[in-house]
Amino acid sequence: MKASFPFNKLLFVLLGMAAITACKKDTSSPDKGFEAFFSYTVDGKIVSFKNLSTLATTYSWDFGDGSSTADKDPTHTYPAKGRYVITLYATAADGKKTEASTVLIIDKKSPVKLDDNSLADWDGVTNEFVNPAADVGKKIKWDYDGTNIYLYVEQQGSITDSTILGLFIDADHTGDPKKDSATGFYHVMYPAMGADLYLEGQPMLGGTGSWWGAYNFTGGAAHAGWSWAALNVPPFYIMGASASGGGVFKYELALKRSVLSGLFNKQIAIGLTIYDKGWSEVGHIPGNKKVGGIPIDLDVL
Repeated sequence: MKASFPFNKLLFVLLGMAAITACKKDTSSPDKGFEAFFSYTVDGKIVSFKNLSTLATTYSWDFGDGSSTADKDPTHTYPAKGRYVITLYATAADGKKTEASTVLIIDKKSPVKLDDNSLADWDGVTNEFVNPAADVGKKIKWDYDGTNIYLYVEQQGSITDSTILGLFIDADHTGDPKKDSATGFYHVMYPAMGADLYLEGQPMLGGTGSWWGAYNFTGGAAHAGWSWAALNVPPFYIMGASASGGGVFKYELALKRSVLSGLFNKQIAIGLTIYDKGWSEVGHIPGNKKVGGIPIDLDVL
């Protein structure tokens, strides 16, 4: 998407979850036709600027992240998602100056689509954990944007097995074992991860057969005590496509970040438990106690 920014107008553009605003004009130069003006395109963290200023001979860009350039049409890579104020300073041959600025918000954009009845968009997602072949839980992939955390699961069997999914979430994960084990539920398969949230049900069934409950850990210092309180929250997940074949059941879903507390933190960790119809644990991702929970970084592109 391309946006143009005259120095005397306010423009709002939505780029995925990115908002861009043009807002400022320097009126120090009364010369007719002398103005700073630019457009840009965004591809992830890479922004390409097109200088459209008139009657200017030299330029200076402030990218809002501590870096600058005198190039006429620069391309700049931002360090991370965030809010940046970009300013173009234009100078005429007689030394007079003017400027144009805009606010750019770069946010994470996910390739995952839940309404396309396909799992093919996960092919390009590289964030994954693969279990040994002996476990019922085969693989999990994850991605995110400003709205959702997306999960893709592969497990042994088919949808007709009617397995139950349990997702343990350490919502205040830091990577420091002492801090991460200070609160939450301890599961023997996910050591050094204190789960604050627990989601249990069969979202993979889809339609009217789909159900998934959300619970908050209330066990306090009794980290191993099975003590959870049901959360009275709006619908917190979206089910996508699913497929069975070759002895493997695959499905995708998303967690709404605005509904479940903690999902806007910079990092979480998860452990996935698969139950059979009799509520016996038959699979885990990760399936190795030494690995612990799977950390998920939610703060970088």
